[in-house]
Amino acid sequence: LLSALIFPFAVATMDAERARLGFYPMALFLLMGANGAFITGDLFNLYVFYEVLLMSSFVLLTLGGTPSQINGGIRYVVLNLMGSMMLLLAAGITYGTLGTLNMAHIAVRMGATPYLVQAVIAGLLLIAFGAKAAAFPVFFWLPSSYHTPHPAVTALFSGVLTKVGMYSLFRTFPLFFPWLLDEWQPLILTIAGLTMVIGVLGAFAQPTIRRLLSFHIISQIGYMFMGLGVAMAPTPYGVGFGLALAILFLVHNQIVKTALLLGGGAVELETGTGKLNELGGVVALRPFQAALFFLAAFSLAGFPPTSGFIGKLGLLEVTFSSGSWVIAAVSVFVSLLTTMSMIRLWQYVFWGKPHSKYRMPKKLATQGASMAMTVPVLILVVLSI
Repeated sequence: LLSALIFPFAVATMDAERARLGFYPMALFLLMGANGAFITGDLFNLYVFYEVLLMSSFVLLTLGGTPSQINGGIRYVVLNLMGSMMLLLAAGITYGTLGTLNMAHIAVRMGATPYLVQAVIAGLLLIAFGAKAAAFPVFFWLPSSYHTPHPAVTALFSGVLTKVGMYSLFRTFPLFFPWLLDEWQPLILTIAGLTMVIGVLGAFAQPTIRRLLSFHIISQIGYMFMGLGVAMAPTPYGVGFGLALAILFLVHNQIVKTALLLGGGAVELETGTGKLNELGGVVALRPFQAALFFLAAFSLAGFPPTSGFIGKLGLLEVTFSSGSWVIAAVSVFVSLLTTMSMIRLWQYVFWGKPHSKYRMPKKLATQGASMAMTVPVLILVVLSI
């Protein structure tokens, strides 16, 4: 669904040079890797699909060849290669210990292995998938790279790429180590809190739309880690309700972040700049797009009746019921800061008087291009509510 909405945006806005260099085949290659990672039932195949994701995403990041793209791409590859090595090492230890890499078989046999072996495998997987999801402390590759490519690439990465890492954590930890989730809850919730706080505070210091939204990706990953920490906590609705809420929040975040990055990307392309201090008055030029961006930001902050409110409220309830009062309070505080950050972004970009220096490219001045940039965001905003 996300790719079906991103591709019309890309067709309408992508320059011929990037298209010639392979945007479309590489984007499809990335989707193949993401789909494979989502559906595979084998730990080694998961590693293979992560490598497919890494290769295709590096090409997409560096299409255009600007210094900032190359610099961000190198950081992205180095940190994600570290995660891939941790995943491969975990797969090797698992196979050497259990004699299988089939996830269903691992789930059955893991309980009979020594605790130290379980802890080593779990630690390696936590590092590997945490790095790929841009969680604390291995998060700095994301804001240095996600703002550099074409806006359609950034939206595709936000909606698909970073969420594969979180999905892998949701897939493996409750299945392989449900007993460790309780023991490691303080560690996981600490990672969640630091990821949330660093992400939202970093957003306040960013000078461009996409860098600001990139830090909010990190912040929202913290909420998903909070869901992992309480995934198997007992609730009135049964064990595993926290995991269900975490998955719901992941899906919500895929939709709303894609909407925000497409909306912000449209502003950047139509005005010729993404710098906050060079923007203003966009609401007068594109009132409908501005309204859609406002609603998406509303959902990201977690206001009712949006899916963001449902996901955050559910996670907050489970976290409180598990006795983790501190992280619950942190999550509420971060939601308030997210609201303030979105208000700041709105004031800089959409409020005020339009700048006379805005120059819309001829390619984007057509009715078809305007529809291709607006309709996908409209559909995503409706889904987020």
